[in-house]
Order: sequence, then structure tokens, then C-alpha cells
Amino acid sequence: MTVGEVVEYLRQCSGRELSDMLRQVFAARPEGGDEGRAFQHQLVLAVATRENVAPDDDGIEWGPWTVAVVGGAEPGEYPVDFGGEPFVQYGACPDCQVAVCSHVKKACCPLCGRPVSLT
Repeated sequence: MTVGEVVEYLRQCSGRELSDMLRQVFAARPEGGDEGRAFQHQLVLAVATRENVAPDDDGIEWGPWTVAVVGGAEPGEYPVDFGGEPFVQYGACPDCQVAVCSHVKKACCPLCGRPVSLT
């Protein structure tokens, strides 16, 4: 399989499929490991967003970027083949306080694994 074929396959995946596959890949990467007792690292899929804050409808004035990590569906909450919407559900993890987005309303924080209710 060529890089182009892999990219095309990933481009056509649902949000659930893409986030599930990348979560498994990122978990197995060496960059996502611990540095003894000094640091912990995790590779994550994230969505960066910024809003047009121009005072008039014709203007463009971009606000600051915000970043939300992409969480997968909470196990047992959705059918296995549920594709979900694009990553349009947002909230924050009640445990680690990181911003989380997902394709479902009942997700899991990709950093700590805790269930997160998104809106």
C-alpha cells in the first residue's frame, strides 16, 4: 500500500473510524511514552479552531486558536458501527480539565480515559 492509498483511505473514514485508528497508532508510538518520573507524553488527535471576530459581516479578523483533543465514544454507549458526526461536540474533561471534542456526546477523554459529556 502506498502513502497516497493510506491517505485516501483515512480521508474517507468516518470520524469514529479515524479517531479509533489514530488513537491505537498513537498509543504504540515511542513519542508517547514516559520519561521516567520526569515527564509523561501522549500523542493525540486534536482539532484547532479560531473564530472570525470581525465587528462587521464583511470583515475578517481571526481570534486566537483554541485546541481540543479528540475523544472516542464511551464504550457501550453507541453501536459498534456508529459513525457519528464530524467532531462538533465540545466540552472539558472533569478530571484533567483538557478541552475535548468528539463525534459523539458521550465520549472518553483521550488523556485520562474518564467519561466526558459533550454538547
